[in-house]
Amino acid sequence: MRRLNVVHGSAIGLGACAIAALVVPAALLRGLGVPDATVPIIGVMRMTGVLLLALAAVLWSARHWLLSPQGAPTLRVLSVIHGASAVMLLGQQLTVGRVLESLVPILFVLVIALEYAGSARRHSRRFWTAA
Repeated sequence: MRRLNVVHGSAIGLGACAIAALVVPAALLRGLGVPDATVPIIGVMRMTGVLLLALAAVLWSARHWLLSPQGAPTLRVLSVIHGASAVMLLGQQLTVGRVLESLVPILFVLVIALEYAGSARRHSRRFWTAA
C-alpha cells in the first residue's frame, strides 16, 4: 500500500469539495452560513465546483514534480494560499457564528497549509544548506 502525501490529500479533498459543490451546492452553502441561497448563488457555487475539479486534476497530475526540488517554491506558495484560506474561512465563520460547525474544514485547510510547508522544506535543496 502506498502512503498518501500532502499533494494526494489536497487533490482528493479538492475533488470531494468539487463534487459537493456540483451535486449539493445548497447544502454546502448552508454549512457555510448561507441559509437561503438564490439560483445565481447556486450557479456561482457550481462554477466554483468546476474550478475546484480542474485544480484537483492539475494537482494530481503534477504530484511527482511538486515533490521534487523544482516544485518546492510552488509548495511554499500553496502553503501561503491555504494558510490565508484558513484565516479567511475562520473569519467568515466567526461573523455568522458557526465556527464549531465548520471546525473540520477549517482544520483541514490549516493542516494542508502546514503539510505543504513541511513538504517544501523536505524537498527543497536550499533548506539546511550553507549560504
